[in-house]
Amino acid sequence: MIIKEFMGLPFAPSVEEIRSNPESVKEFLDDLVNSVSEYLREIINNMNNEIMFVKGRLGIGIDEPSHELDVIGEGNFSESIAIPANKKIMLEGPQGDTYIIFNSSNGFIEFFVNGSREGHLDPASGWVTD
Repeated sequence: MIIKEFMGLPFAPSVEEIRSNPESVKEFLDDLVNSVSEYLREIINNMNNEIMFVKGRLGIGIDEPSHELDVIGEGNFSESIAIPANKKIMLEGPQGDTYIIFNSSNGFIEFFVNGSREGHLDPASGWVTD
């Protein structure tokens, strides 16, 4: 069967082609999958390694992601970011183990520097230094 193409994608077989050769549908679908796969490979190759999938990790702007999601550069979110209770927002820097956490047992947002709690936000009284 000769498959006509438009922009690299095959045209579907005509009703007459399907009636005379039912295999033409399978051939068309195979050609379509191959064309789309080749197109996607080309897009990924042209991304200049901006997005990497390595061992179940997603890296954006990094060749060897070391976390499940590893991003080099700024981020922009048009919606909220949900972080489950008792999970940390880690702040890397010279102060070591520095993070912010919502403690679900007392309802406080707690601030830790070098692993020590420095203070917390209490919904009733505001900022409290420990």
